Amino acid sequence: MCRRIPLVRAKDIVRARVFIAVIAFAATSTSGSRLPRLFIPVAITSYPAIHLSPRPNNTTVDTIVLHHTANDSVWATTKWFQNPTSRVSAHFTVGKDGSIAQHVSTEMTAWHAGVSQDGKGRRAVNRYSIGIELVNRGDGSDPWTPAQLKATILLIGALLRDFPIRQIVSHEFVARPVGRKNDPINFPWNTLTHFGVPLHFGEPKPN
Repeated sequence: MCRRIPLVRAKDIVRARVFIAVIAFAATSTSGSRLPRLFIPVAITSYPAIHLSPRPNNTTVDTIVLHHTANDSVWATTKWFQNPTSRVSAHFTVGKDGSIAQHVSTEMTAWHAGVSQDGKGRRAVNRYSIGIELVNRGDGSDPWTPAQLKATILLIGALLRDFPIRQIVSHEFVARPVGRKNDPINFPWNTLTHFGVPLHFGEPKPN
């Protein structure tokens, strides 16, 4: 029998643990509801990061930023997020096998985009975005696996139901200065077009 475990939301410590079952996404919107509203067939585990901060008051989370990890595993990413000297984190990491780890509550700011600006000129992208790391060496030859892409699609679908997401962007697109980042390199963006959300990737074009 499946056990349904709610994914953490505001002010909660990330507590989800892996079950070979259906994992419940608790509401993470600002509606105040704590009732699970979405269930997806993936396993989620928590590996808390130590680098995070509160979101500014009245922030609308409307952006998802995709990254590649530039390493080989969820565990290597987790260790880096727990390293006191790294000063980086993301909300989620998706492994090659389709596993998903949560590092930071979606109602907190994760430190994933660095110096950044979106296509509308809004700076400090971390403040209004959710960062998703995808395990990939980032050398241009490491393939994206079907299991990883499926889990990424399921995760993004869940977030779209809980947040008023207006755009999904690459780290490359928002990183400043332009050219500072190239991730997620060779990601198949066509796998996300069915969401009907604007996709922005590659280096931004000059205005």
